[in-house]
Amino acid sequence: MTTTALGSRSLRQLLGAVSADLRTLGAQILALARVELHSATAALVWSAVGLSAAIVIGLAGVGVLVSALVLTAIALGLPP
Repeated sequence: MTTTALGSRSLRQLLGAVSADLRTLGAQILALARVELHSATAALVWSAVGLSAAIVIGLAGVGVLVSALVLTAIALGLPP
């Protein structure tokens, strides 16, 4: 038997090593997907929080404007 660049390992050993490498690769891909999903979820949550805050501030602004219009109408002598 001639020795090649792969050494004197048998086909069974080589296939076992490839199988182990593929399992490791699959586990690493799943771990990376979990991290990316967590990152995307965190970004989405912060965006939702920012949007909610903007809506609350906008509604407060509308309330202030309506109050100002009512007070202006009262100051001009229009009935409440």
